[in-house]
Amino acid sequence: MIAESVTERTTRQIHLDLRTRGMPGVWGYFVMVLLVGLFTKFPERHLVGFQVLAVGTFLLCVARYGVFLVTESYGVREPASWRGLLGVVYLLTGMVWGCLATFIWMEEGFLSFDSFVVLAIVVASASLVPHVTAPYTPLCHAFLLPFMAPMIAGGIMMGTRDGYSLSLMAVVSTAYHYLVHFRLRAEYAEKLRTQELLENEARQLEQARRQAEQASQAKSQFLANISHELRTPMSGVIGMTSLALDTPLNAEQKDYVATAKSSAEALMSLLNDLLDLSKIEAGRLDLESTAFPLRQTVQDVAKVFQKQARDKGIELAVDVDAFLPAYVIGDPLRLRQVLMNLVGNAVKFTHQGAVAIWVARETNTLDEMAVHFAVVDSGIGIAADQLESIFEAFRQADESTTRKYGGTGLGLSISRRLVEAMGGRLQVESEEGKGSTFWFTLPLGQAEEMPAKEAAVEVWKTPPMRVLVAEDNVVNQRITVRFLEKWGHTVVVVDTGRKAVEEVGKGGYELVLMDLQMPEMGGMEAAAEIRRGEGTGARVPIFALTASVGQEVLGQCLEVGMDVWGSRFCRRNWLGWWRRRLRTGERDATAADGER
Repeated sequence: MIAESVTERTTRQIHLDLRTRGMPGVWGYFVMVLLVGLFTKFPERHLVGFQVLAVGTFLLCVARYGVFLVTESYGVREPASWRGLLGVVYLLTGMVWGCLATFIWMEEGFLSFDSFVVLAIVVASASLVPHVTAPYTPLCHAFLLPFMAPMIAGGIMMGTRDGYSLSLMAVVSTAYHYLVHFRLRAEYAEKLRTQELLENEARQLEQARRQAEQASQAKSQFLANISHELRTPMSGVIGMTSLALDTPLNAEQKDYVATAKSSAEALMSLLNDLLDLSKIEAGRLDLESTAFPLRQTVQDVAKVFQKQARDKGIELAVDVDAFLPAYVIGDPLRLRQVLMNLVGNAVKFTHQGAVAIWVARETNTLDEMAVHFAVVDSGIGIAADQLESIFEAFRQADESTTRKYGGTGLGLSISRRLVEAMGGRLQVESEEGKGSTFWFTLPLGQAEEMPAKEAAVEVWKTPPMRVLVAEDNVVNQRITVRFLEKWGHTVVVVDTGRKAVEEVGKGGYELVLMDLQMPEMGGMEAAAEIRRGEGTGARVPIFALTASVGQEVLGQCLEVGMDVWGSRFCRRNWLGWWRRRLRTGERDATAADGER
């Protein structure tokens, strides 16, 4: 099938080239008839013959024009017949003009004015044939042989020196035109082969691109599925341990549960790192550009590790340039992720001394400034030959570091790629036994005005609501219901998307928490059905609950009418976050629980 396909494309290309080369001169022979009528005595001496010549030439021009018109229809469907018709037209044209030229030369003599005019016409006509017929040699035979044969035969029949000269000229001219034709034919064939090679390469590249896209889609789907399957039980563990810690426990029990929760959160963090790395490698990392308080963001990172640093007896200091604006424009979540990793490593690998976070402005323009970030510690340091390898995925300074301090070696690799995605470059200076300095510089925009500050209240304290929970997993049902009831809300639970549509149709719900993967009807289908049923009336907010974190899935949630989305396990700021988002009109894909 591939060979046939290539042959068909080649045949079609040859036919199109024959048309392109032959169409401009399709009426040229009729013009030549007019020149004969104007500049020779042939019409006066042979009026009927001239009239036959004119009518015959006109019909041949019309025939050639008609053959060219059906190139892309009949020429592709019946290529042999099409070439045969064109060959007949070329043969008759060559025969008519060869006989005419021979007749005039034999009648008027080789050196007459009429013979000179005919010679000029013959030379002009024959010189175009090698180029016009280069795509298909039989057409050259069809024109040149009947065109030159009467001249050769006529010259010999004359039996004079002029006659023999005519024959010799016709033979030499035929040989010359064939040489030119075969050279042009070879060039055309090479061009055609090159074009076929390029087309084959283009098809192979296109096929490879489609296969790569399919593989990427399969990988994305696999990540979405594995994320769902792993995050769902992890969410159950974290949710249940959180609920258990709010119940009366003795000290030993509380320690056991807290350890279990901490381990589950560590596994969830590892899963998030793996998914981040996969998204970065697939080129699907989406960055946000929004105004945020830079100083507050840095101080919040420091607060996370303040207790850990205090317990180790080390100082954790923050120094933010006082001349930096209060609000800048960039991606606060990704910046926080990088700083969390760098500061977390610094605290983990430092046993005495201090860890410092420095932020300063380097340069600035009217719209943008370069902000320098540095995390300095007095920890164990890094050997000089390991300074670059630490940024490779799953690599740490040496194996003993992994055994003693734990970790997967993903954090710095992800951090460097995030910094590069934001327009910077994460670098390190370190001396073994004396500490390390990690730094990077980011281009951040300057906010024209400060965003309105939100009221300083505990946002999780929302008024009681009637909430519909659509979730088929029993563990997730128990966790979600328990949290919501603890916060004073009335909860109704359904386990399919179809039931969710029916419940919302009854009215009375202020919020719907919708799982995406349920039997009978999934969460997206249910949300779309609910939106269609609402029409232009009141719109009940729908909060998508998903363990998937792929941007495609999250974008689809918003497209079908869901308002915001978040991960499955509840946090106390859950519903307050939701209300704040709806109040400000923000519907982009940012997790409710603040996760990456």
